[in-house]
Amino acid sequence: MIFPDIPRIYTALAETFAVIIVSLPILKKQSSLHSFIIKGAIILIGQVFLQFIADKFPLYLWILGMFLNITWMYLSLYLLKNSIKISFYLTAKSFVAAELTAALSWHLYCLLAYKVRKFSLTSEIIFMGISYALCFISLALVERNADSNDTEKMIGKKEVLIAAFTALSIFLFSNIGFLLTEASLGFNDSSNIFILRSMMNFSGLLILLTQEAFRRDEYLRQELLAMQNAFQLQYNQYQAYRENSDIISRKVHDLKHQIGIIKDEANDEKRASYLHDMEISIREFESKVDTGNPVLDTIISQKSRYCLQHDITFTCLVQGELLNHLDVMDLSSLFGNAIDNAIEAVEKIPNKDQRLITLKISKYAQFAIIKLDNYDLSELHFTTESLPQTSKSDKQNHGIGLKSIRYICEKYQGHMTLTKKDNWVKLKIILPRLGQKDF
Repeated sequence: MIFPDIPRIYTALAETFAVIIVSLPILKKQSSLHSFIIKGAIILIGQVFLQFIADKFPLYLWILGMFLNITWMYLSLYLLKNSIKISFYLTAKSFVAAELTAALSWHLYCLLAYKVRKFSLTSEIIFMGISYALCFISLALVERNADSNDTEKMIGKKEVLIAAFTALSIFLFSNIGFLLTEASLGFNDSSNIFILRSMMNFSGLLILLTQEAFRRDEYLRQELLAMQNAFQLQYNQYQAYRENSDIISRKVHDLKHQIGIIKDEANDEKRASYLHDMEISIREFESKVDTGNPVLDTIISQKSRYCLQHDITFTCLVQGELLNHLDVMDLSSLFGNAIDNAIEAVEKIPNKDQRLITLKISKYAQFAIIKLDNYDLSELHFTTESLPQTSKSDKQNHGIGLKSIRYICEKYQGHMTLTKKDNWVKLKIILPRLGQKDF
């Protein structure tokens, strides 16, 4: 059986509907039906025009024609308000879906028409319309639960490259039958060629949907873990406030007795000493941590309380709202590891007056600058990765904290440096404030 090639108009329709279906998460948020109709008409006219132009190309320019149509699909997705990254990803998925729909529908129609030995335009339009409707309704049902915000977060450069490679591979293998029509492999039959195309395109679409489902499940697991961490931080903050309340109650009770002693004390030096002790006690609890970021508030509150209990001077000047774009887990890991390393270093210093830690978070242009300095009398030897070599015997399992900090910096396209000068260890982190605006 030798079937005619798929009419270009059906290919254009398949590509147009595929682009629209995979953009459903974006289209749901667009309230203007008029705008949607105009964009849909532009996409369809562009696809029909390019298919008409490609039909005039000689055979050796067939690849160029395909490239032009795929490029228009990408531009169409971008026109529908998808980001550049997501447009690339959706181009691969919509292209495979369009190829599957067009090839499968035309193959089934040709088989039916061949059996009854009757080709008519009316029956062709009706059959292709029903087949297209079933295919794209099925695709729409698959895409109905997709969320554009989730897709933007869960699809990275790696997923885009995998999708592009999958679509390219499927396209090449699904069309290899046309190159083997002269070989004695059964590809001289149009039905076999269309079966190959349909199976390869179906496999490719299944691969892309499976990959997307896997990434969505992984993203939702991360979101759940982030929520659990957020609840844990809130509980820790509650615990910290309750402990502070108990400590303050005890301090108030002690201060009452100290005031009575001061009133009865005739020695000026002792009275001054008592007042100095009272001043220190009051100073420890007079400030409330309010950085503008609740996660940082909890972390700094806990670390400050620990420092007070171990005679460590911990000074903070923090604009926490500059880091609101960071993930809860990343923020906790970043500052938890950094401050713990500083505390571990200063605790080794015998002189309590030298147990000093300072934390400063400020803004410079479109960057958040994090500076954490701590006094350190030990000798530091840096590794080839510009990280200090741990002094602990278990070197394999230590030093992970700084590597974690560096990984988080790189994740947010930032940079980390660690230096030591004049007995001061200086950790400096620069993070771009992506998507944040100043008001």
